Amino acid sequence: MKARLIFITMAVAVLALIGASRGIAAEKPIVLKMQTPVPTTSVIYENFKMYADKVEQMSGGRVKIEALPSGAVVGAFEILDAVSRGVLAGGHYWVGYSMGKNPAAALLAGAPAGTWGMDQLDYYGWIFEGGGMELFQEFYDHVKSNVHAVGPVAGVGPQMLGWFKKPIKSLEEFKKMKYRVPGLAADVYRSMGVSVVTLPGGEVLPAGERGVIDGAEWLSPADDIKMGFHTIWKYMHAPAFHDYVPTWDIIINKDIWKKLPPDLQSIMKEAATATALRHWVNLMRQNAEALTKLKDLGVTTVRTPPEINAAFLEHWKKVAAKFSAKDAFFKKVFDSQKKYAKLLSSYRLHGPPPYEFAAEYFAKSE
Repeated sequence: MKARLIFITMAVAVLALIGASRGIAAEKPIVLKMQTPVPTTSVIYENFKMYADKVEQMSGGRVKIEALPSGAVVGAFEILDAVSRGVLAGGHYWVGYSMGKNPAAALLAGAPAGTWGMDQLDYYGWIFEGGGMELFQEFYDHVKSNVHAVGPVAGVGPQMLGWFKKPIKSLEEFKKMKYRVPGLAADVYRSMGVSVVTLPGGEVLPAGERGVIDGAEWLSPADDIKMGFHTIWKYMHAPAFHDYVPTWDIIINKDIWKKLPPDLQSIMKEAATATALRHWVNLMRQNAEALTKLKDLGVTTVRTPPEINAAFLEHWKKVAAKFSAKDAFFKKVFDSQKKYAKLLSSYRLHGPPPYEFAAEYFAKSE
């Protein structure tokens, strides 16, 4: 009898375990509908998919992100409001599109010239080590958006000056062209006297084909070729400081975020950090490979006249001072970035050797 009781007890325990395991297996994953403002052909969409895949893998399938491209639910400039209202669970977002809500958005999205010279790696440092992550959240709260800032997911800088119908030899020539550029950079170029046109990404190529603009910047060689810029413009100019550290981030509706268990919140944050590094190095490789293809595509690469970049830095100081005087939150973000940039420059200017020193030496020796 005793043996029979033991057997029954063990059988009940086994059945309970089987039932529990089946319950876990049957548990439906959390599906988050999220959208990006770029088309599926863009390397930035590749970044979005990479993040979605990492979240699913790291969560063991408990979270699945439906990675929607531009226009799937709302327009590129409407993503923040859609996430805030819960129309979308989240967004793969470039906060610079929210500059109309507050000019500090353009600083968070990647300030011109890295604010005070920060490159993409330094800018990540400011986000994680200099208080930037807290300011991202403070920005969204400041503009009364019901979203949680998960973290940076992509850095796509530095960007090129852009693509043009003819080579630019001077600042005066540049001023005579109709040039597409968004965000704070547009204010800086206007201050320089350049004729600026602001267009969303999907409208750039058609505008170039119709002659509405004489040149445009978008992202980097790899993505610019995918966008088809080389089919209408045969001169690509670089370098430039206007989009030196452009950074994309993941946002999620705050009410949805609060309902996620702590381990899934942590997974979504860490997946963003992992994706940011992995995608950045992948994009640098793609850019390097794209540069080798330009000649075969009939494209000539042109070094930006130094006077254009020098004028940009000078006018950026003026534009930053103007916005700082007008908006306290802009000044708060700008001062935070400048403080961190100055700290890093004390090391960067004296520690690491110049990139060009060894790269040019070995290039000449081959």
